[in-house]
Amino acid sequence: MTDGCSAWRTVENAIHYGCLVHARRRFDEALRATKKKGGLSKLPLQALKFFKVLYKIEKLARKGLS
Repeated sequence: MTDGCSAWRTVENAIHYGCLVHARRRFDEALRATKKKGGLSKLPLQALKFFKVLYKIEKLARKGLS
C-alpha cells in the first residue's frame, strides 16, 4: 500500500490509498484562499466539518480498541 505521492506510482502491483490528512489540507487551503479574496465558500467549510466528525469517530474507535 502507498499514499498518493507520485514517487510511489512506479511501484508495480501496489494499491494506492488517499490520505485524509492530505485531503483535508486542500480544503483548508481553499478556505484560506477564499477568505483572502473577501468571499467565503461553503464547500470548504462543509468539508472541514465533515473531517472534524470523522476525526471524532476515529478517536472513539481508538478508545474502544484499548
